[in-house]
Formats: sequence, C-alpha cells, structure tokens
Amino acid sequence: MSQREKTTLVPPSELGALQIAFVGTEAFLTYPRYTAQLALEASWMIPLISGMIALLVFLFINRLIESNFPGMDIVDITETTMGSFVASVVSIVLSLYFLFSTAAVMRLFMEHVVATVLPDTPLLVVGLLFSVVVAYIAYLGIEAICRTAYLLLPVLFIGIVVLCLLTLNWWHPPFLLPLWGRGIPSIIRSSFLYSSIYINVLLLLIIYPHATDESKLGRIGVVSIVSADLLLTGFLLAYNMVFPAFEGQSISFPLYQMARVIYIGRFFQRMESLFIFLWVMIAVVRMSLTLWAFVHLMARGLRWPTYKPGIAAGALLAFMLSLVPTSALQAVTIAKTYLLEWGDVIVFGIPITVTVLASLLKTKSKRGVQGV
Repeated sequence: MSQREKTTLVPPSELGALQIAFVGTEAFLTYPRYTAQLALEASWMIPLISGMIALLVFLFINRLIESNFPGMDIVDITETTMGSFVASVVSIVLSLYFLFSTAAVMRLFMEHVVATVLPDTPLLVVGLLFSVVVAYIAYLGIEAICRTAYLLLPVLFIGIVVLCLLTLNWWHPPFLLPLWGRGIPSIIRSSFLYSSIYINVLLLLIIYPHATDESKLGRIGVVSIVSADLLLTGFLLAYNMVFPAFEGQSISFPLYQMARVIYIGRFFQRMESLFIFLWVMIAVVRMSLTLWAFVHLMARGLRWPTYKPGIAAGALLAFMLSLVPTSALQAVTIAKTYLLEWGDVIVFGIPITVTVLASLLKTKSKRGVQGV
C-alpha cells in the first residue's frame, strides 16, 4: 500500500455516514420485493432481525480486533498471523465479491433508469455515464467517497421519510395482517438468508486504518447498523401498508412505485422525478465505494504500489460484467442468488473465520514464547 493511502484519514462522522448510506440504498433496489416474497405481510421484520444478526457479528469481530490487532484491517491481520500468500488469497476473494457487487448494482440501476425516466436511451449509454462518474469518485479515494456520503446522508434520510409520509393517505394498516406473514420460521430463515445486505460489517474491517480515531470504530459500526436497520424497517412498513403483500412481491422498482402513488391534491402528485435524483446520487456513492474496495483489495493482494491506475480498468470490467445477463430478470436472479442469498459466506463467514483463527494463532504463539 502506498504512503499516500496510508496517510489518508477519515473522521468517524464521515465513515458512519458512508456505512448508513451504503445499506440504505437497499430501499431503492429489489430488497423490498425479495422480503415480500419470503415473508409476505411480515417482510418489515426481516431487516430488523437481520440487523440484529449483523450487529452481534460486528461486536464479536470488533472485540477480537480491539483485543489482539488494534489498528489493523482484515488483510493486515491475515498477513501477520498466516503469511502473505494467505493474505493475498483473502484480498483477491474479497475484491472479486466487490467487483460483482458493483456490476450487479450498476446493471440494476441501469435498468431502473431506462425503464422509468429514459426509455429511449440505450442501456450502453446509461451504463457508460455511470461508469465514468463512479470511476472518477473512486479515483479520488476513500476520503472523497466518505465526504460525498456525509453530504448526501441528510438528503437520503429526509427523502425516504418524506416519501413515506407523502403516501400517508394510501396507508392501510390491515395490509400488515396476519402479523407473522408466512410464519415465524419463515421470518427467521429469511432474516439469516438476507443478512448479507449489511455488508458494512465487511467494509469496516477494510477501512480500519483510514479512521482518524480507531477507538470510535466500534461505535461507528453500532450506530451505522442500527440507523440503517431502522431506516429500512420504516420504509418497508410504509411500503407494506401501501401495497398488499401479493402485489409488493412483484414490484421491480419499489421506491419509484411509492413515489408514483403520491397524490395530495391537484398540485402534489406524480413526484417521482424529484426522488430519482436522490436515487441516482446514492447509487453512485455505493458503486464508487465497492469499486474502490475492489481495486484497493486487488492492489493489496497483488502487491501493487498503488491502486489508482487500476480504477479505470476496474470500472470498465464492472461495466462489461453488468452487460453479461441477457435481461433484467436474469440480472435480478443472479444478484439475488449469488450476492444476497450466498453473500453471508463472504460478508460474515470470511471475517469471522479470519479473526477467530488469527486470534487463536496469536494466543498460541504467545504461550509458546512464554513457555520458552
């Protein structure tokens, strides 16, 4: 890692804003549709339980890091205890996950934009514009990404809250009944299945060295997970009261459809165009972060002196991968199956395995030294 990257430090407030904004984008994607398919009327409970799972995992991992590896990220921890080869493998595996995440989100937002606001614009043009903007922000580094998220976070919160309140006249609380939807076992299974949306747990383990105050990283993780959890839960509650469960599970663009039903008199209706700006800005921040994480980790794994020359190639590669699915339906299916349902293996499995194994190895080495 270059000296420039080592000295790039970000305030805790900006890191926290980045984590909240990252998870909050799930409200704009197909997450509400997936939860409705699995839990019907109780879909709003899924992010609540998933957030609790993510919080427990983060607290466990953070405790191990604070006790044994303060100030180290997941790559440093692996290299210190298991060697450079294993660290390179972990870096490359994690980087590929972020690459595919960037490509999947890019394709979903390309389809959203073309289907809703730019129907006559070729998909390639929209994708290229996304790629250029995302690459530029990622090239500026983690500091620029965090600062952008910090500026946009109030807009995200206000936008989602205002959107929910403007649909108040469409709320039907009976749509939330029966309370347990498909049943408690289905809710619990779905919560574990979709807990990978809290990828900020993994991101915090990557950006540990970039924090100006490492002692506050635990609080950043807790606040960001709880805040994003409440944001998603509130949005899904409003979503489920506007659309009945069997209709909600077939809506491809939840936020757009919520905005379309707004009708408060003759002068306050069809306000979806106002929310599209919010939609696109937050998407750009999310893709910039995952692109940066991909190139940053790839540079660590392959021992590049700096990551920045790889940004353009990474953006182009993500754009090319986003075009692999032959249709929007196939893109949604791939993202759901491999990134969401199996994402726990990467988001939680690797960090838990690495930190636990590294802690055991460090404890063993200490005992060996004491024995000598």
